[in-house]
Amino acid sequence: MKSVSVRFPTRSGRTLKAVDEVSLDIHRGEAIGIVGESGSGKSMLALSLLGLVRPPGVLSGKVDVAGRDVLAAPPREIYELRGKVIGLILQDPTASLNPVRTIRSQLAESARRAPIAGSSLDHEISEALIAVGLKPSEVLGRYPFELSGGMNQRVVIAMALIQRPQILIADEPTTALDVSTQLGVLALLQSIQKQRGMTLVLISHDLALIYQVTQRIAVMYAGKLVELGATQDIVERPIHPYTKALIAAIPRPEAGDRPLQTIPGQLLPMFDDSRGCPFADRCPEVMDICRVTFPKRSSPTASHSVWCWLSKTEWHSE
Repeated sequence: MKSVSVRFPTRSGRTLKAVDEVSLDIHRGEAIGIVGESGSGKSMLALSLLGLVRPPGVLSGKVDVAGRDVLAAPPREIYELRGKVIGLILQDPTASLNPVRTIRSQLAESARRAPIAGSSLDHEISEALIAVGLKPSEVLGRYPFELSGGMNQRVVIAMALIQRPQILIADEPTTALDVSTQLGVLALLQSIQKQRGMTLVLISHDLALIYQVTQRIAVMYAGKLVELGATQDIVERPIHPYTKALIAAIPRPEAGDRPLQTIPGQLLPMFDDSRGCPFADRCPEVMDICRVTFPKRSSPTASHSVWCWLSKTEWHSE
């Protein structure tokens, strides 16, 4: 994607910048994490990949998926991309499943888009459930409200995988689950991604969770991409003050009874008349220029980029 923006008009006459000029290459077969607190634009960026931004939202830029520009292609062509090329797992499995339809009927609807039909339909549905660790005989005839949150999440994953997409977007797939179930779902996604050579885009506010699964991390704040690099580099050698603050806020057993570190203030929306770095009001290292102009990209290495004025004197900028 190149220079992708998502904007919404407001009643005040100002324009909300939900995603602002984000350029990001997602490599075939990799697992990449998009991290940031609520309101940072993570989910909206994912919806841009699917062309799912609806009016009054305005999507601009270039989103190239499998050689097709999502923004320029006709609706029918984009419809064919959804599910078959790009699969999506949403945050809340209970909201993604129809409570008055059986699990089988919902999986069958997804499978028919593959297209899978006839005698192979039941086989493919069973295989999809087995792949996510569920026994078909125990869940096919049941309704979502009869299953646990973890089981429903696995059903939703099976629905996304049954069409064998090249890219799977998992938007906060463990938010509504307890810690032990979260680990199981993460391990499942990681295993399937490696087995199929699939591209995984994992969206989360939890940097510790992202660290366990991905090879690269993109850090977003208020619609802006602020740091991008290999997972190990981002976690062990963060550069942007926001990334550093996220890492410092991760609970650690060795911290004992010491209070958790927090980021003062709150994320504020950015509008068309907003200036400078959106993190400036919360940044402990803010400079005058930070409040005036958003910095261009700086690259300490070929695989690590940051958008911060603190780095401008040290590395080559683009």
